[in-house]
Amino acid sequence: MKDKMKTLADSLGLESVVDMATGYGSLSYFMDDKNEAKRLKDFLTREFKRVRLIPLNKLGGDTANWVVAADMHGGK
Repeated sequence: MKDKMKTLADSLGLESVVDMATGYGSLSYFMDDKNEAKRLKDFLTREFKRVRLIPLNKLGGDTANWVVAADMHGGK
């Protein structure tokens, strides 16, 4: 799945992706640039039921400034 996620990031021209993670029916992109994170969120909203843009604190020890998390099945 990470190969597909990397291909998507490359096709969208996302340069600030620090890490990617997958789960059962979900995926997350850890990013540094807010504008790229918003662009990815807008793109994923077309296909996934629930997409969130979550601020992180890189200066406080997190690996990135933003995480874009998407769930295929929705949920709360």
